[in-house]
Order: sequence, then C-alpha cells, then structure tokens
Amino acid sequence: SAMVTIEDAKACNADVPAIDWLILEGDANAEAIEDEVRQDLEKIGFKVNTRFLTKNDYNQARAKGDFGLSFSETWGTPYDPHSYVSAWEAEDNANHNALTGLVAPSSRDELLSLVEDVLQEENQIVRQAKWNEVHDYYHKEAMMLPLWGRRIVAIINSRLAGYQAGHQQFDFPVHKLVPVSGSKTVS
Repeated sequence: SAMVTIEDAKACNADVPAIDWLILEGDANAEAIEDEVRQDLEKIGFKVNTRFLTKNDYNQARAKGDFGLSFSETWGTPYDPHSYVSAWEAEDNANHNALTGLVAPSSRDELLSLVEDVLQEENQIVRQAKWNEVHDYYHKEAMMLPLWGRRIVAIINSRLAGYQAGHQQFDFPVHKLVPVSGSKTVS
C-alpha cells in the first residue's frame, strides 16, 4: 500500500473551503486548544477562519448553524444520554445544526430517527445495542469528538464535615456541611 505524505494531504485539501471556527471571546482554554489544532490542520492544507465572538454572538451563531467547528461541553450528570440527544432535535441547538454536515448516505434525519427509536426502547439489552448503533453512526462521521474531560474542584475547610459534591457543575450543597470545630455558623 502507498504511503500518504503531508504533501499528498495538502494537495487533497487545497480546494476545501476555509473552516469557520467559533471561539468564545476570553476563553483562554479554548483559545489555546484552537491554536494547537489550527496549526495541525494548516500543516495538512486546511485553511481555518477563527472567529472570536462575545457570548451573545457565539450563542446566536451556534443556534443558526453559522459555523464549521465549535467547542461544546456535555451537560454532565445528572443529565442522562436521553436528555442530551433529545436536544439534538431542537433547531436552535448547535448539535442539530452540526448534523447537517453528515455525508451521504448518512443524514441528520436518519440519525435522529435512530435516536427516537432508542428513546422508545424499554428492553435494557436492546436499548444498549441501539445506543451503540447511534454512537457508531456519529463517530464514523467525526461529528462530535471528545477532546478532554473536566474535573469539578471543591475547596474544603478542615473545620467542616459532611461535604458531598453536587450533581451539577455549579451545585455546592453547603447546607449539608456540619461544623466540627470553631464557630457553629456556616456561611
């Protein structure tokens, strides 16, 4: 088999239109990742048009599908996969808009039909098989690529006990804290 070179990739990608990449203005983490990924894409001949947008403009562009690449976060717990993929059907959802880029014979309608089917399935074994089919479907299209995870940190004072992390990113159930020393007031 022939080896594909960087020059081959550049020639193949030379006529591909520029990729329009949305970055939330002021998001240093996203900017650093974009910089690294953009450089790699440019090495193989892709052109990237990065747009740094305010939160409002960023959300509007994503809702309208006015992008080629965009960062997104999962909803995290306690949201189950059913809730997450159900949102793909909403026309103002960035994932819904990204799915228009599926390459035939794949299609957004077909994927959403698979999602609807799995959401109706009650048999756990059959449902798992259908979830695998949904995941395989969009992974083969490279529509959503997990790049990193995020740890939610909490700082605890040693005079307090009973802390348990909340179920969502900004859920800090301080009402469960119990003073073990010092003042009995927790604020």
